[in-house]
Amino acid sequence: MGINAKSPKAAFSAFRQDQQTGSVEKSMTDKQLQLLLEAFKEKHLAIADSICTDKGVELMKVDGRITAKVINYFTKKNIPALTIHDSYITPHTHTGELRRVMNEAVTEELNGFKINIDQEGVGLDQIQAFRNMDRANTSDHNYNQIVSYNRTEGYNNRLKQHNKWLLKVNN
Repeated sequence: MGINAKSPKAAFSAFRQDQQTGSVEKSMTDKQLQLLLEAFKEKHLAIADSICTDKGVELMKVDGRITAKVINYFTKKNIPALTIHDSYITPHTHTGELRRVMNEAVTEELNGFKINIDQEGVGLDQIQAFRNMDRANTSDHNYNQIVSYNRTEGYNNRLKQHNKWLLKVNN
């Protein structure tokens, strides 16, 4: 909330609004929250000067440019790609490619800074690439047993909502 707020007062208001009615957090004073904010800044010096400066909008813009690069890449290749906040879903035959494109887009947007992008499960393209590696002892692995991906509950809920939307659009 501090990253997205324009001022400490706005951050405190957003914090209180997010708390349950009657909770201790909801009744905290600006003075108490200011102490917590200062402690947070001391603990996280690298971002302290970005707190309560509306930096979140700038970060959302960077996130949007990254997403545009990823979507444009897959659109040009006629490969479906679905965005969900800061995540992407592609056919499981393109997961390694997605990870590579995401890393390239992030590195480009962050002026060469690299981060470790996580991925749920392993895609078939990655399994195939592993199969194609020149390995000394390939007979001791059964790659057919590898599940291509593990769907989370959140993913399944979003997929269900998406499929319902598709039915409405196509009817």
